[in-house]
Amino acid sequence: MSSTKKIYTKLWLVLSTLLSLFICIVAFLPSATQASMHAFGQKATRAALGLIIGDELAARFPTSLIILILFCCGTAFLSGFVWLAAYKKFEDRYKALLPALYAGGLVTVVCGLLKWIATGSPASWSTLGYLALGCLLAVFSIAFFWFLWDHFPLLINKETVRYVVFGAMATFVNLISFNLCYYVFGLNNGTALSTSIAWVVAVIFAFFTNKIYVFESKTETKSQLIKEMILFFGARLFTYLVTVVGMYLFVDLTHWFSAGVGKIITCIIEFTLNYVFSKLFIFKKVK
Repeated sequence: MSSTKKIYTKLWLVLSTLLSLFICIVAFLPSATQASMHAFGQKATRAALGLIIGDELAARFPTSLIILILFCCGTAFLSGFVWLAAYKKFEDRYKALLPALYAGGLVTVVCGLLKWIATGSPASWSTLGYLALGCLLAVFSIAFFWFLWDHFPLLINKETVRYVVFGAMATFVNLISFNLCYYVFGLNNGTALSTSIAWVVAVIFAFFTNKIYVFESKTETKSQLIKEMILFFGARLFTYLVTVVGMYLFVDLTHWFSAGVGKIITCIIEFTLNYVFSKLFIFKKVK
């Protein structure tokens, strides 16, 4: 194993160990402390969801679903870190799934035992079920992704995966910027202003990530770079107009959806159109 792989293996092992300890320590804490941590976690999760999907929709999420998200995320991240460490060591995508499954299952059982020791009563089945579900979802998602990678290379490949990853990041930048402007800063006299500000921030982020990491476009002269920027911003301007019109129709005019939901719908349309324009017209020279 190369020195770089050894470093990454140790990194993911350290992260998974720390996360395991945190989950187990929480299970061993007094009930009052756990309740305070859970309340803080629920508020933070709901606030984070509000930035992504809008306060109106996030407020409708029942507390049980928020708790499910919190518990699932813990063991899902843990299983993911263990899978990365095992993959770096064994260099086998599917063989590394077993340690990830074992780690998530072990932490779930240990949490149940620690809860029993600390309080004298076993952890609820819902708590154990949420922890186990996070582990299973992570392992299944990893296995399903590599299955698609191996059997559908035209659909799932390095370029499309990078576009989805960085496109999702740009979408989150777009959504968070919009919801901050609309809900937090009070720019809610219509959706056009908040949509415009979010578009500018997201497009600047998207241009450099698409150029450097997704399509790996090389420009040798300033004129080529300027041409790419003009084409990119021009294409994004078209999808921006689609978004503004869509938000006006879905939210301002018909009131079919809340601002958060309308923004998600238009982001999906925008996401698809942006890939088509970037792939076919803008970053045509791929290394």
